Amino acid sequence: MHTRTLQGQALAYRDEGQGPVVLLFHAFPLHSGAFARQVAALSGRYRFLLPDAPGLGQGAPPSGPTEMAHLAQSALALLDELKIDSVVVGGVSMGGYAA
Repeated sequence: MHTRTLQGQALAYRDEGQGPVVLLFHAFPLHSGAFARQVAALSGRYRFLLPDAPGLGQGAPPSGPTEMAHLAQSALALLDELKIDSVVVGGVSMGGYAA
């Protein structure tokens, strides 16, 4: 698990695998570990970025209400920080809204 401070808040995320980048947002009230089977099966072909939403998993406690726009903006800031220009984005339930 990695942590970066983006937009004034710590973002915990997993960065696993190699290949084209896949950014996945988990459902509420889960965390990035919800995608463990997908990562195990496909990390030889894809690089997965899996952020933990604030207050879930290893995500820092939220400073206010968790809004989907904030989750999306944090992910975009992470992509900028990692210098990643192209990704496939997916999400489940709450994560689908952020995607």
